[in-house]
Amino acid sequence: MSRLDYGKKYCKNSPTIDEGPLQRSILAAINSVMSDKDKLIRQITDEIKAEAIPGETMTIADIKRRMEEINEKTREIVMNTVSAENEMNSASQLKAMLDEMAYLKEKKADIEEQHRDNAMAIQRIEDNIAIMEQAPAELTEWDEPMVRKLADMVKVISKEKIIVYLRGGTEVEQDMAE
Repeated sequence: MSRLDYGKKYCKNSPTIDEGPLQRSILAAINSVMSDKDKLIRQITDEIKAEAIPGETMTIADIKRRMEEINEKTREIVMNTVSAENEMNSASQLKAMLDEMAYLKEKKADIEEQHRDNAMAIQRIEDNIAIMEQAPAELTEWDEPMVRKLADMVKVISKEKIIVYLRGGTEVEQDMAE
């Protein structure tokens, strides 16, 4: 697209390729992968597993429980702060609890954001799986909407070679069709 929009200003060595051979090459790349749709779907499913929160050991429920404990302990400290000598000790305990509470609130917000991000990523992956399950094992003619659903990007390497990046992370290097 840069070559079409800006000419040779940014893509000085970019070749001009006729659409027919380019479309046939993209179809060939897609068909080479779609012949083993089950493998491709497994790869996408593996991505779902990789989207899980890596190494997170604390759950939102754990955080809420600890926050309740801190609130209870804070009430106890306030109730027991009667004399001036306890006041100094109580102040440091309260500060430590407030610091931990702030950390827990931040941690909880981070985990909730990760859950939202993961849910959106999983939904995109599941949508891609559904598209691939519905797609025929071989595309015999150019179907613009279907190709756009299956291919994320096409990179022209030279007049003889392209790389087709399929949704789900698969890339296929393809010779240009005549």
